Amino acid sequence: MEPRHLGFIAEASGGELRNVSPWNLATGVSTDSRLIKKDDLFIALVGDRFDAHQFITEKLGETSSACMIEAAHLSGQPANCPQIVVENTRVALGRLAKIYRQSFQPLVIGVTGSNGKTSTKRFLNGVLSQRLNVCDSPASYNNDVGVPLSLLQLSKSDQVAVFEVGTNHPGEIQHLTKMIQHRYGVITSVGRSHLEFFGSVESVAEEKGFLAETLPEDGVLFVNGDIPLLDRILARTRSKVVKVGFEEWNDWRVLDWRLDAKGMEFWMQAKPLRGTQKFRLAVLGSHQLVNAGLALAVGAELGLTFEELETGIAQCGGERMRLEWGKFGGVTLIDDSYNANEDSTIAALNTLRAFPSRGARYCVLGDMSELGAFSEAAHSKIGREAARCQVDHIISVGKWAEKVRRAAKENGAQSAEAYTSWAAAGESLKNILRSGDIVLVKASRAAGLDRLVEFLKQALSHREGGSGADRNSPRII
Repeated sequence: MEPRHLGFIAEASGGELRNVSPWNLATGVSTDSRLIKKDDLFIALVGDRFDAHQFITEKLGETSSACMIEAAHLSGQPANCPQIVVENTRVALGRLAKIYRQSFQPLVIGVTGSNGKTSTKRFLNGVLSQRLNVCDSPASYNNDVGVPLSLLQLSKSDQVAVFEVGTNHPGEIQHLTKMIQHRYGVITSVGRSHLEFFGSVESVAEEKGFLAETLPEDGVLFVNGDIPLLDRILARTRSKVVKVGFEEWNDWRVLDWRLDAKGMEFWMQAKPLRGTQKFRLAVLGSHQLVNAGLALAVGAELGLTFEELETGIAQCGGERMRLEWGKFGGVTLIDDSYNANEDSTIAALNTLRAFPSRGARYCVLGDMSELGAFSEAAHSKIGREAARCQVDHIISVGKWAEKVRRAAKENGAQSAEAYTSWAAAGESLKNILRSGDIVLVKASRAAGLDRLVEFLKQALSHREGGSGADRNSPRII
């Protein structure tokens, strides 16, 4: 955050300033007391399982410019602590970010989708930074806390700002887009995520459509042209539309692609490219080709040359635990344990099927979260898909493991096992994996299979005859 007077912050957030001059400056914002820096504004958020007010101490009050505190939690706070008192710190953070945003005039790009938001944001940053100063949100900062914190990173030097806009409840995208005030919008996918709260894909499409609806008339909507219910979304925007996908009606069309040990090569056809052009992408998964194409389309709209597009997309990696690839003891391990829904799991299984291997293919499928009444059907579906992808050994872990195993066996899988814990699955796997094998680990973060990944890395790297992690193996995410 660029320095702001506490008086400005109090007024913008709807708070009352106490024990400090309104002319004192805050030079940053923090919601984590462990990471507070000198003269940061500390915002004490309250969640379902935490209350940051309990971490406000005299030392924190002396280090920070002020602490934003809820009126209901004033009792017991250090005497004379510089304070901005508000009714709700989460709401106040959003108000502050919205007002702060108005001080800057970058081209703001909002990115939403059931899958692919973070990857697309990373591709956009890689492409656009070839010519422009880009501010983008860190990690997956895409909710009513992450988006305001991202907005508060804006500075006068930023020409473009790229923000993820996420949702798991109806109405969130409309609220967040009013905050970021975007002129370009990117919709990567509409799928079966957060069905526990949305109830249907139609409701998911309705929610994603708010990103299109809130675009200005002089804006541009870049959208995956192959998604379901596309017509409903396009009917809600006044902006120019650019479609990207595999089908012939798209403005940017992926014609062909090839996966190899370094990632993917793909051929894209679009009018701005004056014919068909080849690009290289250092990530895995055919679903990533549309995400990359969306970034290329935005870059072309902003006047970047083909050479800038080619260089920018080729240098893009990705985020940890999203199809992150490496070799350990001769075994290829693909870590996709950050998040999962039915669509992203099927995409990961197709990636496993296409990945070159001289050994057996294994998949470890953990529970998928926030599916509610759709959980049983969704886990049975991924069991069937694992069998269809001809995975040699299917291992399921968690509450829904038996559903996955049974569906896989009923659909022709030769080897399918179910475990209640990742530790039990890990012990079994470490004894049967051989050099040349490949293992995909896919689950929602709540399933905890990131611990299985770390266990396998250690076990494979240090077992007798293991070669350890291959230092030259790229991380492909």
